[in-house]
Amino acid sequence: MCFRRSIHIRKATSSAMTSTTPSILDVHKLATYDEKSLRAYVRNIIDACAPGGRFALGAGNSIPSYIPVENYLVMLNEARR
Repeated sequence: MCFRRSIHIRKATSSAMTSTTPSILDVHKLATYDEKSLRAYVRNIIDACAPGGRFALGAGNSIPSYIPVENYLVMLNEARR
């Protein structure tokens, strides 16, 4: 599910969803963004898709081996804020 589709589904169903909203990251951005840009990107997705919380954050069905460990940890850290 792409990022725009997940926002579309969220807006189409309800402003106060009770289920978990999927939030998919672009793997290329996860692999190439610097820490500041990646934090802003992840925060933007979380704020847009799940303003009330209750979200699942991922980059598809797995994290590819070429993703820098530091970037993966930045993604997790930003999601926990």
